Amino acid sequence: MKYNIIYNKNNDLSTLRSTLESAGATVNEVFESIGVINITATDTSFSSVDGIVSFELEQEMTMTPCDDWHLRRINTTMLPIRPLYLPRNTGSGSVVYLVDIGIDATHPELSNADIVNLWSYNNDFTDSLGHGTAMASVIVGETLGVVKDATLKVVKIPYGAGVTNTTLLQAFDAVLTDHLLTPAQVKVVNCSWVIAKSQVLDTKIAELQANGLVVVAAAGNQMQAADDYSPVGLDTVIGVAASDAYDRVISWGSGIGSNYGPEVDITAPGIDVSCAQSDGTIGVSSGTSLAAAITSGVVAQFITDKPSLTANQIQTSVIDSATEDVLFRNEAIYGTTPNRVLQCIFFGALFVQPNVQEETDKIFMQKGTTRTFTIQPAATSPITRLSIETFQTGRVTRVAPDWVSLDTNTNVITFSPPTTLDTKIYLVYVEALNEDNVQVGFARFSIGVYDESATEISLEQKAEYYTTNSTTNTVTLALAYCFTGSCPSNCSGQSTKGGGFCACSWSFGSCNSS
Repeated sequence: MKYNIIYNKNNDLSTLRSTLESAGATVNEVFESIGVINITATDTSFSSVDGIVSFELEQEMTMTPCDDWHLRRINTTMLPIRPLYLPRNTGSGSVVYLVDIGIDATHPELSNADIVNLWSYNNDFTDSLGHGTAMASVIVGETLGVVKDATLKVVKIPYGAGVTNTTLLQAFDAVLTDHLLTPAQVKVVNCSWVIAKSQVLDTKIAELQANGLVVVAAAGNQMQAADDYSPVGLDTVIGVAASDAYDRVISWGSGIGSNYGPEVDITAPGIDVSCAQSDGTIGVSSGTSLAAAITSGVVAQFITDKPSLTANQIQTSVIDSATEDVLFRNEAIYGTTPNRVLQCIFFGALFVQPNVQEETDKIFMQKGTTRTFTIQPAATSPITRLSIETFQTGRVTRVAPDWVSLDTNTNVITFSPPTTLDTKIYLVYVEALNEDNVQVGFARFSIGVYDESATEISLEQKAEYYTTNSTTNTVTLALAYCFTGSCPSNCSGQSTKGGGFCACSWSFGSCNSS
């Protein structure tokens, strides 16, 4: 048998080698720089040789593919993908019901997971195909899980032709019964599958939601309208499509790709994702099933982060926090599907912000003026420098414009929008990086810039006119040029506000400086 020995470098190496050989060991290699000797011996009698610090039996390591890009992508606003996954939390205290074909709890990815076998249609929770095990690995897996400290409750249903509506109703009945033991706690139900549209099943799922459960459903892989399937066709669930590491919604096989339509609320990593395999290894798989499971993990993070929110509020928060308009896809097919990429960055989590308290805060200022704000990093963040990234809503600008500057010595941000700048709401990203250039902190807030030709309208009054509507994706601007009291003909939602101002609404990205 072969052993690796760590020896005291202060000992004479020649003497140590001779002593080992006298004890019956064969010296194979010496790694003098790190102080290790590799030997072959029939037993461990060599362990008493003077100068040996420790030893262990030679091991063969099994190398398996394990690229956690799906974790790093949901922790990134826009490409390129950040190099490290730094979640706000690991889902401690949250519960995810995995309605699937069972799991292999002995898989190395799941050996330390908190798994509860809740209900099975045949009293057997094993997974003969590997689908449920793969889903579990990206939810609570040791290295691949979004929320490795969440509790996973297994609800086993049959696969393929064995699945009937009655069996699914029994499964959901078991979920609801368990949930009602602690009804105040919002929980997640993961459905990484589709069946033909079922009104009865959808009604039962709506009942789950009414009782405080967030239901996440795979869009399906048929490249068809999601509305033809359950549970994704139910408008009130979170329907999830799949994208790859380049934010592409593409086919991953002949005639295989995400279903589409307005019922699909969000897109998440699901193409070439590392996950547990049925043979005990880690491999790469694709499908909206994985995308849904990853989304369920993010929902669990939100629940842990905001335990006082209702299920509806959690669901809205997850969808609203997605990055919009960054997917590369065939709009002829996916044009009716919301262009949203899942993310679980919690803005401001690692910052103390005296001037900007909430992620929804907006700052309003007149063009041609200058304002400064201090972003103070929290003491627990190992920050060496900060960087700013701003982008006009709807049109990404990767480099901070010249009207935004940062003093890294004082962490003071200065805004000096020129008079020629478009009247818009801009998002400001403040990023903390450690000495290895890895992101350790992140914050976001908005800044609105406007023309000011009506001096009697104060900054505070003007700010009231700058309102956003997340449902219609519009921003309402109080424009100075219609101060005369007549609203322009191209101004939708016309009304006059104090002194003849008009409230004019345009969609983000199409509003011009007029």
